[in-house]
Amino acid sequence: MRSLNVPAGAIEGATQPAAKRVSKDPIISGNAAVASTASSASNSGSAGTVKKFTIRLDPELMGRIRAAFAADMAAGSGLNSLSAWATYHLEQAVLESERRGNGGHPRQPIDSGIFPTGPLG
Repeated sequence: MRSLNVPAGAIEGATQPAAKRVSKDPIISGNAAVASTASSASNSGSAGTVKKFTIRLDPELMGRIRAAFAADMAAGSGLNSLSAWATYHLEQAVLESERRGNGGHPRQPIDSGIFPTGPLG
């Protein structure tokens, strides 16, 4: 297993041997509850301004995402949760898409429920 070169203390449990490192964050530890369908997902957040977005990922990609988040956090990114890290990077992808295909202008948002659930193609 490759070391992340993350400073001790940067990740919860970093003082334990590598095989015993445990995070209390269910996203980081990989034992979050099974994702529900979008129609039953909660919209918890500050005053209802944040929407839940659930995706399914290949286990290797998910591990690489966790590693990238941990490395960025250790480097002082200021993004102190995996959710904040993923939101930032998704927003960067949206801005790039808008730059390439919409003259840099924001696209008109599409409400949930417009696309059918599951793969489109």
